Amino acid sequence: MIIPIWLILIGGMGIAYVTMLLLIVLTWRKIPDQSEQPSDTAITVVIAARNEEATIGACLDSIIPQLRPQDAIIVIDDHSDDATAQQVSERSCVKLLQLQDHLQGKKAALRYAAQHVETDWITLTDADCQADPNWLSSIRSAAHPDVDIVAGLIKFRGDNSLLQRFQALDMAGMMVLQGAGTVSGSLALANGANLSVRTSAFRAAQDHMVEQRASGDDVFMLQHIQSQGGRIAFLKSKQAIITTSAESTWSTFWQQRFRWASKSYSYTHRATTLMTFFTGAYCLLLLISPFSIFVFQELSFLDFAWLWMTKAAADSLLIRTGTRFLGIKEPRFIGLVFMSLFHAVYVVVIGLLGPFVTYKWKGRKTK
Repeated sequence: MIIPIWLILIGGMGIAYVTMLLLIVLTWRKIPDQSEQPSDTAITVVIAARNEEATIGACLDSIIPQLRPQDAIIVIDDHSDDATAQQVSERSCVKLLQLQDHLQGKKAALRYAAQHVETDWITLTDADCQADPNWLSSIRSAAHPDVDIVAGLIKFRGDNSLLQRFQALDMAGMMVLQGAGTVSGSLALANGANLSVRTSAFRAAQDHMVEQRASGDDVFMLQHIQSQGGRIAFLKSKQAIITTSAESTWSTFWQQRFRWASKSYSYTHRATTLMTFFTGAYCLLLLISPFSIFVFQELSFLDFAWLWMTKAAADSLLIRTGTRFLGIKEPRFIGLVFMSLFHAVYVVVIGLLGPFVTYKWKGRKTK
C-alpha cells in the first residue's frame, strides 16, 4: 500500500508538534520555583488605564498593601470617559497622570508614565488585574543586578461558560510556553499584565516599538532588550501570579484575540515567528484533512481520528502542566479533545484574518 503524500506531510508535522510541546514541558519542569530572598529593590508599578472604573479599584487595593516606602504606583489615564480617575484619586498613595491630548493608546501612555518613574525598576500590570499578596516581594527577589526583564505568570478567572473555560486553559498552556521559551532563550514571549523591566532598559526600548500595532508593548520591548544582550528572567512562583477575568462574550473574545495577534505580524525574533507560522500551518492542514476523506479519498476515518488525537494528546500535556501549577481545575481528556479542535479553528481564523480585520478596543477602532 502506498502511503499518500498528504498523510506523510501532516503526520510528520504532527510528530514535530508533539516533539515541540514535549520539549517545552520538559524545560518547564526543570525551571526551579522562585524562592523569596531579602531585597531592597525599589519598584514603581505602572498601570495604563482607559474606562476601567469597574476594576481598577480592586486592582489597586491588591497592590497597595505590598508597597514599601521606596515604592510607588503610577496610573496613567488614557482619556477615560468614565469614573476611572475618580477611583484612582480616592487612593492617596497612587499618583494619577492624565495622558496629553495629542497622545493616545497604551504604548504612548506607558512611555509618558516612564518619564515620571524615579525607581530602578518598573513593573507593569493592567487595570483589570489583581495581584497575589506576595507579588512585589517575589519580583524583588528575581530582579537581580544582571537581569533586565522579569516575566511573570497570568491566569484567567471565570468558569461560567465553555468560552471562559477555554480561555483559562489556553492561557495556562501559554504560560508554560512562555516560561520554557524564556528560560531556554528560544522564544521571545511576554505578557504586559505581569512584566517587570529595569527602568533604563524600558526607556531605551521605547524608540523601537512598532507604533502601527495597537498591541505589542510587551513583546516588542522584550525582543529589543533581548537583541541588545539583555537578560530575561522568568518568575516561576505560585506567590506571584496575576489574575484577570476571562472575556464573557464571543464578540469581546474575538476582539481581544485579534488585538493580541496583530503584534505577531511584526515579530523580529525568528524562532518565535517560525513557531507561530508552523503552528498555524499545522492547524490549517488538520482542518482541511477531511477533504482527503470525502474528495480525494486518500485518508480513512481512522487516519483522521489518529491525526486529531495526536494534537489533542500534545495539547493535553501542555495544558495540564499549566493548570496544575496555576491551581486551575484540570479538564477531562474528552474536553481537551474538543478544545484542541476549537484551538485549531481559532488559530487559523486569527492567522488568516488578522492582517485584514479592524477591531474595536476600549471604544476605539484600530487594526
